[in-house]
Amino acid sequence: GQQVDIHGVHDDGAQRVLRNYRVVSYPSARGCAAAYFPEANVLIPLENVADDSNTPVSKAVIVRLEPAQQQESHPTIPEATPLLL
Repeated sequence: GQQVDIHGVHDDGAQRVLRNYRVVSYPSARGCAAAYFPEANVLIPLENVADDSNTPVSKAVIVRLEPAQQQESHPTIPEATPLLL
């Protein structure tokens, strides 16, 4: 799969990016993606929490995929760790 940078899309102006992740095709709904946590925590603003439970809103994160700026493995994640699409 292609190496991509995953950008968290939020209106707070902060840049949230996971760099150099490999995209892997997976049977899921069009427009949906999956990622491992806690690695993907960086995509979620700390103040984005559920009203009742006060837990991070990790199931409703809008992301944008762009070709990776550098074609190398993420330094803290094994190369085999995929982003499921």
